Amino acid sequence: MVLGDPIYRDSGGNQQASGLVLFSVEDDLTIVPGTTINNEGWYNEASIQQILYDIFDSEDDGPDTISAGFAPIYAAFTDPTYINSVDFTTMFAFANRIRNEVSVNAGVLDAMLTAEDINGSGPRGTGETNNGGVATILPIYKTVTQGGSAATVCSTSSNGDTNKHGVREFISVTLASNGTVTMTASEVSGPAGTTDPDFYIWETGRLFTRDIFGQNRLAESSVDGSETWTGTLNAGTYAIELFDANHVQSSSAGDSCFSFSVS
Repeated sequence: MVLGDPIYRDSGGNQQASGLVLFSVEDDLTIVPGTTINNEGWYNEASIQQILYDIFDSEDDGPDTISAGFAPIYAAFTDPTYINSVDFTTMFAFANRIRNEVSVNAGVLDAMLTAEDINGSGPRGTGETNNGGVATILPIYKTVTQGGSAATVCSTSSNGDTNKHGVREFISVTLASNGTVTMTASEVSGPAGTTDPDFYIWETGRLFTRDIFGQNRLAESSVDGSETWTGTLNAGTYAIELFDANHVQSSSAGDSCFSFSVS
């Protein structure tokens, strides 16, 4: 955007003298002739890049007739309400916020999202139907209440490890009052004796390694098949990311699912 150039490049080597010209963020074509970027969706960095650049640029292509420049993107990213949201930063949260900018036509934005096979609504992508080949990923947020039924949450490295689609799933937990809380993830399925569920607890975009009582909010022990965190939390909504630690480290580990509950 700074250069006004949609071609994505990576530099490297001695004094950054070499590198790669990869693709245009303005369309689905790669620089390699005859190949396209596929599997569009809310999880695909190419889809995210294209929507952001199309909001910014003044070129009309496909459903894009927005020529808003960088100002509304900056306004959305720096809005304290957006920054302190109880939900994770996703295309859903961003689209939900930027549609309020006068220079961004909400109907055109919806058409641009649809063209990238992004069809959920609101900051949590409610009603999203595109699972990107990961059958367990929808709904994007599993909802769990304190003392209520457990949710099944899964992890897979079928698309790759570390940060790839399906390694992590999201959970939303709302607490009605301050007090002691126990969160538990227990193996439902996966390679026997090797699954390792871990989960992080986020509050309005902040991950606390220790709260004021000195309690860890990163549940990441090495115990096979289960994980438990107990601590004191204030009333409010918390976003949880859960994953099998094996899928952060390797793309060959088998798929696993866990029962997640709050008491």
